[in-house]
Amino acid sequence: MRHVKNVNLPESAECIVLGEAYTELEEALRGLNLAPIFIPNNPNIDPRLSGHCDLSVFYAGDKKLFLAEYLKNNPVSEQLVCLGFNVEYPSISFGNSYPNDCGLNICLFGDTVIYNKQTACKAIINHLDDKIHIQCNQGYSKCLVCPVDDNSIITSDKGIAKSAKSHGLNVLEIAQGHIDLPGFQYGFIGGSAFKKSKDKLVFTGTLDQHPDKSRILDFINKRGVEAVYLTDRNIFDVGSILPLTEKVR
Repeated sequence: MRHVKNVNLPESAECIVLGEAYTELEEALRGLNLAPIFIPNNPNIDPRLSGHCDLSVFYAGDKKLFLAEYLKNNPVSEQLVCLGFNVEYPSISFGNSYPNDCGLNICLFGDTVIYNKQTACKAIINHLDDKIHIQCNQGYSKCLVCPVDDNSIITSDKGIAKSAKSHGLNVLEIAQGHIDLPGFQYGFIGGSAFKKSKDKLVFTGTLDQHPDKSRILDFINKRGVEAVYLTDRNIFDVGSILPLTEKVR
């Protein structure tokens, strides 16, 4: 076991984090040999999103974890420290509506980081100064980007798609919607899927109701990646599932 080296693109994920609002997924996750750590709800943001861990946790690689301040002295934080992570609590003023809830919602994969410079936590962006920076107008960049490999992403955000393409990334732009998120019109693909390993992309539910199902499967299959479904429900947004440790094959 080691800490995930290539953020959001693990060799073979072992320990993952997600919001405690989604403990219903524990059995399915353990069935994939994944060990979940459930992050307590964030009391400082909209209750409908309080269980979305990508608003409270950011893994920067090399054992570095940025956590929202409400997690200080929480048993989960202590558990993460015991796993060898170097935890920092950046000073962020959270609010219960966008864009005051997305300071930690930054998408990092491989050598690339996608973010909105107006909303992203400056301490994190400074920490990632050696990465390729792709800026966008969307504060929920982690929610909206599903990394497939070092150079390929799926997103429904036109601005992100345009910026990513201009930096040479392979981009599959899909239709908005068709992803469930209670209390909202729809959720996003980045909050609904995660890489378990180099050749497996896990979706929270099926793509049967998504108009771009065949395009999504074709895009990932061409990159040697297979779709795995946690449930037989329609795909739904859980605010990301973040791989933190991995087994090296």
